Amino acid sequence: MKKVSKSFGLLAAVCTLVVFLVGCGAPSFDAAMYVKGTLDATYLGEASKGYLELTDSTSEEIKATYHESMEIEADYFLRYFEIDEDYIASSMVSEVIEMYQQIYARSKYEIGDVTKSGDNYLVSVTIHPLDIIEKVIENDIDDIINDFYDRAEAGEFDDKTDEEIESFWARKVIDAVKARVSSIGYLSAETISVQVVVESETRNEVLYAVSDNDLMRIDSLIIQY
Repeated sequence: MKKVSKSFGLLAAVCTLVVFLVGCGAPSFDAAMYVKGTLDATYLGEASKGYLELTDSTSEEIKATYHESMEIEADYFLRYFEIDEDYIASSMVSEVIEMYQQIYARSKYEIGDVTKSGDNYLVSVTIHPLDIIEKVIENDIDDIINDFYDRAEAGEFDDKTDEEIESFWARKVIDAVKARVSSIGYLSAETISVQVVVESETRNEVLYAVSDNDLMRIDSLIIQY
């Protein structure tokens, strides 16, 4: 398959800044809870009460940005498998979004040690990459491609519209991925250090965020393409 670049947006869609009040009596900043909460919000659409309070967010906002995250991933899926969204039904795009909700529900990660470096934090995160797309590439995609071109050479698509041909290809790919959702496994775990950095600071508050580079690293590891 032809590789396409994955736009940075999945984690960025939900990674809001944290307001940490400073001064006498202010609670300590929980960097581990913040990182785990960001991952839970992005990939599971869930948020603990502590995370909502820490980020000054609501459950409704988490759900909305989670859906946006799934839309971003569905768009990447279509581009990765060279499916032109303009030629398939919107219901098929919705099907891909729902499929990714099922896939990301299997996300697996653990938060480890937290160390402080100046005003910033380093949080150890162990990610167990989902293997579903790799399995499709290794076991299914060649058969799908060969079948598609065999049908084309046999003239099966000669009287078909572009929409019908694109939908045929999309259906084969989507069904192959959906067939493997129930048997999702994990590749070798990888542990990375995630930086939670100060975005801005005033006399009364400090605003933190997970670094952009680490957001992209996490997103590239959750599912292996």
